Amino acid sequence: MKTVEELRKFFNTELQADLHEIEGKRKKVVNKVYILIAGMTFVFCLGSYIVLNSIKELAEALGFIALFAVVIPALTYMFYKDATSNKDFYNQFKTKVIERIVKFIDPSFIYISHKCIESRDFIDSKIFSETPKRYKGDDYVVGKISPHTRIQFSELHTESKMQVDVKGEKVNKWNNVFKGLFFVADYGPGFKAETVILPRTHNVSNTKTANGPNGNPYNTGNQEFDNIFRVLSTNPQETEKILDIRLIESLIDFHRGSKTDIYCSFVHNRISVAVSHIKDLFEPEIFHTLLDFKIIEEYYDDLYKAISIMEKINPEIKIGNHTPQTTTEPVKA
Repeated sequence: MKTVEELRKFFNTELQADLHEIEGKRKKVVNKVYILIAGMTFVFCLGSYIVLNSIKELAEALGFIALFAVVIPALTYMFYKDATSNKDFYNQFKTKVIERIVKFIDPSFIYISHKCIESRDFIDSKIFSETPKRYKGDDYVVGKISPHTRIQFSELHTESKMQVDVKGEKVNKWNNVFKGLFFVADYGPGFKAETVILPRTHNVSNTKTANGPNGNPYNTGNQEFDNIFRVLSTNPQETEKILDIRLIESLIDFHRGSKTDIYCSFVHNRISVAVSHIKDLFEPEIFHTLLDFKIIEEYYDDLYKAISIMEKINPEIKIGNHTPQTTTEPVKA
């Protein structure tokens, strides 16, 4: 991992010029938002004043004011979303901040802001039983970090749909399957069996599906680990080799130092890791200056902490510490 001093030097020497340009665009967006809020507040106050002075019945006047109190905030929110979704500002932030930080961590990585992990990779991980009906994501990163190892990850938000009865009518209800960062790494030797590690907070479906985790419960014998995680295995001998003391301690340390859940699977020739997050990690902060080093450090920490989990799970993966590949064959994205 790069030191704070290296990150600060990178911030001062390489990011500053681009950040000043993006900061100007951010301020224009913020000014539009403030003007919008002031304008809508004026309309609400003026409308309320006119209604109170033109309608004699107080109850009727209050009814119109209550309507304003609903309509005006709704319109404000619509215009706010339009103002803050400035594509020029958003695209520049992604390419000149997030992509640069990704390259700072490992120059071999390729970053594509609008792409995400393929749904087939998500399903093949065997971590989640539900097949998502809504599947979206962004901030895709891929890199070939050794002759035989490719790592890829992105943010994902997946949801399942179910029908529920509401007053005799069937309505659709959307439930989160997973929201956070999802990683996939190639593993050359491959696995003969399936090993899936789930947090104890995750409800395992009693109904076995082709997509969901298979196997029987497996106890590592480490009480702290077994209290935090549930392991399902189709071959205890292989799972015992995978879950060595190094990996067990790494996952316990991650749990202690993070408020997020982590899921892992070792299936076929892939290692998959899902790290849940409530917030979108790599989105621009509209109301905070980008010229503050702490803001950039936070983006870096969020990104590196998630990436470094793959180093702990597979010792062959060395982010940023490997010799860049000299092959001219492009990494498939």
